[in-house]
Amino acid sequence: MRRRVQEGVFHVYNISNYRTTIFLKPEDNIRFLECINNSAITHNTKILEFCLMPNHFHLQVESCSLSEFMRRALMDFSRYYNKSYQIHGKQFTKPFESAPKRNLNFIIENCFYILNNPVVAGICSKPNQYQWNSFSFHHNGKTDLSKHILVDTSALDMCYKDEKSLLSAIADYKMPVVDHRFTRDSTNPRITNPELISIIGKILDGRSIYDLDKTGIKKLVLFLNQYTNATFKQIAMNVHEEYSFVRKVCGTDFSKYQISKDMKF
Repeated sequence: MRRRVQEGVFHVYNISNYRTTIFLKPEDNIRFLECINNSAITHNTKILEFCLMPNHFHLQVESCSLSEFMRRALMDFSRYYNKSYQIHGKQFTKPFESAPKRNLNFIIENCFYILNNPVVAGICSKPNQYQWNSFSFHHNGKTDLSKHILVDTSALDMCYKDEKSLLSAIADYKMPVVDHRFTRDSTNPRITNPELISIIGKILDGRSIYDLDKTGIKKLVLFLNQYTNATFKQIAMNVHEEYSFVRKVCGTDFSKYQISKDMKF
């Protein structure tokens, strides 16, 4: 098993068990942020960005002991959650996922990705409209969430002077093109993230991705795999499912779900 890198800047993310909604009321979101913040203080970690989605979360952190930081945060949240709802067990899949970001460009691009998650999911049209991400912390913004978590926004604030320029940069951001040697179709240019988002938006036709049931999600994954040149990783990120789930679904017989270009979801 590959050993997890412990020191540096990381994108950290995880999804709830069974992909069910985990943040059922505002108090759950707030307590999660408090657990992250308390563990960050204990384990000398900076929170650079966050986004809490209904069934998963994204963090960008700078840490020197990543596993201990996350272990303490998730353990504390699990205690709170189990007591509140009188249940037992862990709320998130184990282990959490992490990806080191080794230069400023990657750090900034991943900040864009995290802040834009609710837009991709169809929950809102701009990242500053979403309550449970860290956009409102930028440029010394006043937000009630600052009572529950400290966020170091200096990386983006140094590059973008105000909210308008930051929103514009996020809207214009395009995911890097994947190396064609490792893609399913090396003859066609790789679809960009904004192009994939646009396709998903047209399919959903004003709905949120969370309005789809599990069969609908599977059909969407199969459609994107069949009719776009997106990688499994791109599909997983933009439908908010795990990479392993997308790979498994794409191994399904297409005839089972009658996948076609003009299909309805």
